[in-house]
Amino acid sequence: MKNISLIMMIFTGILASSCSESEKDKTTQAGLKVKAATIEISSNPKAYDYTGIVQAQKQSTVATRLMGQVEQILVEKGDRVKKGDLLVSIRSNAIVAKEQQVEAGITEATAAFENVENNFKRIKTLYDKESATQKEFDDIKTQFKMAEARLEAAKQRRREVDEMLQYANIRSPYDGTVINKFVNTGDMASPGMPLLAIEAPGAFEVLSRIPESEMNLWSAGDTAVVEISSVNETVKGVITNISPSSKFSGPQYEILIGLIPDDDQTSIVRSGMFANVKLHHGTEEVVEVPSELIVERGQLTGIWMVNPQDKALVRWIRPGRELNGKTEILSGVKSGERYITEHDARLYDGILVEIN
Repeated sequence: MKNISLIMMIFTGILASSCSESEKDKTTQAGLKVKAATIEISSNPKAYDYTGIVQAQKQSTVATRLMGQVEQILVEKGDRVKKGDLLVSIRSNAIVAKEQQVEAGITEATAAFENVENNFKRIKTLYDKESATQKEFDDIKTQFKMAEARLEAAKQRRREVDEMLQYANIRSPYDGTVINKFVNTGDMASPGMPLLAIEAPGAFEVLSRIPESEMNLWSAGDTAVVEISSVNETVKGVITNISPSSKFSGPQYEILIGLIPDDDQTSIVRSGMFANVKLHHGTEEVVEVPSELIVERGQLTGIWMVNPQDKALVRWIRPGRELNGKTEILSGVKSGERYITEHDARLYDGILVEIN
């Protein structure tokens, strides 16, 4: 009897233990409650990325056509100037002396012309009254035309000197900003030598290059999105010009994108800033997930997935570009697979989950 009682107690203990483990298994099998979504392939505009440099649409290098010493520089880098403002003065004693000679020549030619003109009028009056011969009238008419031509030649020499003086006193061609200075006071200037660089503020464009394989995708008037990371701004743009030749730009073609900034952006965008140009053409099939679901561990990037056995695991992926709060997944997942969007407790690989 004692043996039977002992056996019954052991059996009862085993049964109770079994029931307890069974309840525990049921709790474990219930899994962590999560929310999930299905990987879907969507059709988005196909984006092309190019790099470029911001530059002013209107920029000039000021030079001279004279040989002479720089006498005065009236501006510095960063100065704003108005159209017609004097920028650089070059010593022009020889031109001033020539101007004085020209003025003397004009005075002499004017006096000679007025004298001949008076004689012409007098003889013409006599000729009309038949008191002067035909030869006298022809001679004075010839003298009048010669005097008139000499006066015009003298005036033309003055215009030539005035033109030379313009290159001795360099003025701003338009309202703008001095962005560079290539000479100092006392330097010797020569014809064609750059003195200053000026650009018109406010109107900017991006100079970029595109490969020949994508040359025919774009045309003037296409819209673009330009990201300027240094000032954390995204500016609207439009293609204004595509070079028809790559002779001077290697295997790529130059493209200009005119910027359309708002008032705030106009005040902070500057020439020389690095820009990333985004253009769209056609569509492409992509997989996108909310960027907040992306997991980063060291140099690895992943997302929490649910396998066919309803267990959570991190799937390592190759991410693409990020736009509007979503990240493109280039590889690592397939259409129809499930990924976790919400969870109330910490996830770890292999944990059983229950999708609400």
